Amino acid sequence: MGIGVGTRAVAIVLFAAAVVACNGGDPGTTSSTSGSSTGSSSASSSTSSSTSSSTTASSSSTITLTTTAPATDTGESSSTSSSSTTDNSSSSSSTGLAPFCGDGTQDPGEACDDGNFQDDDSCTSTCKLAVCGDGLVQLGVEECDDGNQLDDDDCNNACISKYCTPSGQRAALDTLGKNGASGCWDGNPCDNDLYSFIAADAQNFQAFGESISCTGATACVAHVGIATFEDSYICQGRWDVLCDGVLLGTLDTLGKPCVDSAMGNGCSIAFEARKCAEIELRAALDADATSKCCEGNGPDSMIVAVSAW
Repeated sequence: MGIGVGTRAVAIVLFAAAVVACNGGDPGTTSSTSGSSTGSSSASSSTSSSTSSSTTASSSSTITLTTTAPATDTGESSSTSSSSTTDNSSSSSSTGLAPFCGDGTQDPGEACDDGNFQDDDSCTSTCKLAVCGDGLVQLGVEECDDGNQLDDDDCNNACISKYCTPSGQRAALDTLGKNGASGCWDGNPCDNDLYSFIAADAQNFQAFGESISCTGATACVAHVGIATFEDSYICQGRWDVLCDGVLLGTLDTLGKPCVDSAMGNGCSIAFEARKCAEIELRAALDADATSKCCEGNGPDSMIVAVSAW
């Protein structure tokens, strides 16, 4: 009986120690496990939260991109469309290019702009007004344009070409233009072709260099002839002949009669056909020392008719 009780007491004590030992170890382990679990759960929660946040951010980013992209595209498209519209409008109102000569609009620095690149009209391809002497022939206005200021070449300073085909008829250069003769008879020999012995048709020259001219509408001529007062040839002489200021030659009547028609009496000169609006006759040195035509000093010569043809 004693042994039984003791044994039982020991067993109870051992059981109690075992219970205490178990209780002492389980809370730590359980706490640790619980803490670990809690931490893991927290971490998991954090991870989950992070994941959720990431997912949300990703979702938000996706939404933002989705939302922004169309807005940006729409804006750019609108801007491009507006710009395109403006350019088209500008293109329709002008050419869309910088101003240039030939665009039909007179810009600063241009004297004209007729919208073409022709050089034969009133506005050249360099947007300058056409003028005689610019080297460009203006149709219907100029016969030639050699670009120089020489009046005795193929194209004179009025842009009239000396080349032409005479009609063979007497040119109507009938007006007495220049009248620099100083003799006793002071008439108009320009308006008749036939010899005349009247003061109204005669011009008397009393010094070398004196001249008269016959003017009228421009005509193509290749000959100039004269009739002179004839009295034993004492009123004959030499005259330089000029067409619009250009010397054509010298007409010499010394020693021969110049009566009848100025176009047929042989008292004429021939030259290359050219257009003339003025024929000038200038008394030249003749060395015949005549002084009986008007009882004056040499050359003392007289013209009574002038013709150009």
